[in-house]
Amino acid sequence: MTLRLRLVIVLVALVAAGLFGTWLVGSKVMEDYLLGQLDARLDRAVSAPRPFPLRDTMVLRDASGVLAGTALPDLPAYGTLTPGEHVSVGSHRVVMRRIGDAEFVVAADRSDVDRAVDDLRVAFLLISLGALALVGMAGYVLVRSSTRALEEVERVAGEIAAGDLSRRVPVRQPGSEVGRLAAALNTMLGQIEQAFAVRVSSENRMRQFAADASHELRTPLTSIRGYAELYRQGAATDPAEVLRRIEDQAARMGLLVDDLLELARLDAAQPLTLTDVDLVVLVTDAVHEARVRAPERTVSLSLPGGPVLVRGDDGKLRQVLTNLLDNAVTHTPAGSPVEVRLSADGVEVADHGPGMTAEQAERVFERFYRADSARGRDSGGTGLGLAIVAALVAAHGWRVEVDTAPGEGAVFRVVITH
Repeated sequence: MTLRLRLVIVLVALVAAGLFGTWLVGSKVMEDYLLGQLDARLDRAVSAPRPFPLRDTMVLRDASGVLAGTALPDLPAYGTLTPGEHVSVGSHRVVMRRIGDAEFVVAADRSDVDRAVDDLRVAFLLISLGALALVGMAGYVLVRSSTRALEEVERVAGEIAAGDLSRRVPVRQPGSEVGRLAAALNTMLGQIEQAFAVRVSSENRMRQFAADASHELRTPLTSIRGYAELYRQGAATDPAEVLRRIEDQAARMGLLVDDLLELARLDAAQPLTLTDVDLVVLVTDAVHEARVRAPERTVSLSLPGGPVLVRGDDGKLRQVLTNLLDNAVTHTPAGSPVEVRLSADGVEVADHGPGMTAEQAERVFERFYRADSARGRDSGGTGLGLAIVAALVAAHGWRVEVDTAPGEGAVFRVVITH
């Protein structure tokens, strides 16, 4: 049984109960009213100085109980009566009056009263049946109109179950209960759609990441196998060079695996170890290490007049600075300078390399993306350095930006959100 039908049945049942109660009370009130009028006639008749028969039945008994006189002798037998009390005897209404030791009884036919009450009951019953029919039809129309919004919810739910997460429930009356329900459902559906989109995007990124990682690992593995086969067959003219190349490829694989593990930890959203960190110390150390790794490059440093204290993870922030400097040194021409500038708003690493197009700049923080494909994989990078930078900066609640143009170098900027 549908909700709509149940509501209509309950409505009709309640109205029927009310009409039945009205029917009982109305019949009783009508009967009492008509009997009251009849009793008033009897009182006038029994109190008259001289009996007037008319349509009334009169009985006169003497003190010994012997019938002294009657009129219209169709009155049924009756028992002891109380003077002035109105009682019903058969189809008659009876009242008794004492005259000395004699009893004077007056009775009137009450069939007209019974007939009038019966007619009232039949008429009220017919009217009630018609009213119930009208209430049922009107209730059905009203319930159907009120539950139309629920039908829309049901239809939208079916479409969502079929896979269309973009569907929403129309909000016809925002102030009604159904309207508030529809608004709440739309909010929930939006969250579900967003969560599903995030999951799909995450799965796609994971598949792409696995494909890129396997592709990146395949290159050094192929090189190692080739050099090992060459060395095993004794065809290598310079065994030391072959071993060096095997070691280089193995080291590159180690760096790639380390970066992959770091990204996996970041994807797992492991909490940072936050402490008060002075960026002046971190930037100074990072620049010093870059100068040691690339002594032929000029790495300049610009610092503010005092400390720059932030809440951050010391080790992760050092990795951010190291990756930015390694990127600047690795992907710019030999001898070109690198500039590092620190302020209270963040840190900038500027290079004077070939720069990037707008399309390249949009993707530069993607995993395994290389803006300069001509360099291939021989530049020593894994293609994950800037992706790690973006993930670590985001984990701190900050953001990383790049300003670049072809032929004008690039400025990577870590913006501190206070």
